[in-house]
Amino acid sequence: MPNQLVADPESEDDLEENKRMKKLRLYWQRSTRVPVIADALTRDLFSRLRNNLKVVDNMAVLEADQLADRLWKVRPSVERMRRTCLSLPREENVQEATEGSSRNPGYVDRG
Repeated sequence: MPNQLVADPESEDDLEENKRMKKLRLYWQRSTRVPVIADALTRDLFSRLRNNLKVVDNMAVLEADQLADRLWKVRPSVERMRRTCLSLPREENVQEATEGSSRNPGYVDRG
């Protein structure tokens, strides 16, 4: 039987990861540098954080939940931020401002 090339799923994953990392490296390259990111942390520190930071256990989330929620990997952080925002005191005049802005400013009563 002649030698056949069999696609190795691990090597395919490695190729995809290499493509993603090349795109991420653009943030630190001179011609495509993004100062907000590049000034805040080094490329190597970003890579270490990205590879080691886990917000949720992938095995603890059902596949159906993963498909239903595009933010499932960061959902705990999003929910914590939401709860924090909701717990902040609201100014009294916020309701008045939102009620007044609900009217359509382009509406003209021709009756």
